[in-house]
Amino acid sequence: VRGGDYDALESAITDGHPYHPAYKSRVGFDLEDNLAWGPEFARGVHPLWLAARRGTATVTVSTELQETAFLREQLGATTVEEFHERIRRAGTDPADYALLPVHPWQWRECVARAFAGQLHTRELIVLGEDPHAHLAQQSIRTLACRDVPERAYLKLSLSIVNTSTSRVLAPHTVHNAPKISDWLRRVVGGDQYLRELRLILLGEVMGTAVDPEPVSELVRGDTYGTLACIWRESLHTHLAPEEQAVPFTGLTARELDGTPLVDPWVRAYGAARWVEELVAVSVLPLLHLLQRHGIALEAHAQNMVLVHSAGRPKRLAVRDFHDGVRFSRSQLADPGRCPELAGTPAHHTNRNSFVETDDLDLVTDFLLDALFFINLGELAMLLTDAYGFGEHEFWAVVRHAIQAYHRRFPELADRFARFDVFKPSIAVEKLTTRRLQPDTELRLHEVPNPLAARDA
Repeated sequence: VRGGDYDALESAITDGHPYHPAYKSRVGFDLEDNLAWGPEFARGVHPLWLAARRGTATVTVSTELQETAFLREQLGATTVEEFHERIRRAGTDPADYALLPVHPWQWRECVARAFAGQLHTRELIVLGEDPHAHLAQQSIRTLACRDVPERAYLKLSLSIVNTSTSRVLAPHTVHNAPKISDWLRRVVGGDQYLRELRLILLGEVMGTAVDPEPVSELVRGDTYGTLACIWRESLHTHLAPEEQAVPFTGLTARELDGTPLVDPWVRAYGAARWVEELVAVSVLPLLHLLQRHGIALEAHAQNMVLVHSAGRPKRLAVRDFHDGVRFSRSQLADPGRCPELAGTPAHHTNRNSFVETDDLDLVTDFLLDALFFINLGELAMLLTDAYGFGEHEFWAVVRHAIQAYHRRFPELADRFARFDVFKPSIAVEKLTTRRLQPDTELRLHEVPNPLAARDA
């Protein structure tokens, strides 16, 4: 995989969540589905576009965009006009409809059947295939435009179970996505330290969800979250000409001969120096968001991208905000800037999916679990196995960087204590239990915090 561009790496790196006991499961895909739509096979995917009557469909757009202009930019004016003409030929007005893509597998397996009534009444109208080929990213349901990489990524509902979770898109999270992205953008833009670190937010700029009123709870199970899209900014629109990027999952990937992808970088700069620079650009901005602003991101490796120059870490890109943030509104540095978000409906079964809580430990541990216990923990093990750079050395580098950050901002001492990243243990998800049992409750257990050990 070494030498591939960013989009090629997204498809080629398949070890997204090695810690997870079922991270490669795709329950719902058969062999042909995997060949057609699995990211590792890098086949072109052409989403099917539908028109959904407004009212049945809810559209939320970033304050920085206008819906129609954005879709013309993404699809091209010619394609949008062709789609509008098909709506007119159906005897309806394009202004009454929202446009959204659906994954071909999702259309075949779910939408055509579950939304047959809406298709009959023209609440939904089939428009045709996207003219542009897309590549599946490592999350399977997110597609990158192969023909025009600068176009927004499409995060689509996909009713398969991957890792612990059905990969549908709950409508309330789709509605919240642009609001959360706009909020985070304001927070980062107004913070001198985060501007200094040049943190990249891959904003979720538009979300559309079709959520018809079900005739029964049984029907709701077929339609809820199964037809939705979130448009996410392309990384390519943020990179400077001299910058390259690699998904954080690539930092622990190995070539077929067993050589780590990061091997030339570690050998060129030395393990200790490379880790120091990596921590400076990846850990510190996320820590500042938590301890200064009270916002935790679910910073596992699939949600982070390292921007580098010839292997030297330069800055961080983060993504997946619609249900990948957590905060306590009363403990935010500026609660007044936080938007009002759609709440989790009572029938939403995944009790692990929430963004607001009054429990500060659940906020702090949201970051500690994903970033330190799993994400960096896997990197620490690889560096130990491949280069003899011990885990104690690795975590000492991380601790020293955090301590230096704390010394830079002594005025935040109270918040450092409130969001304590050095506490002895952290609560992490029981991933095996979640895979075997329904998400009707939080399933957590305490594990030692790798940051808690003090230097000898």
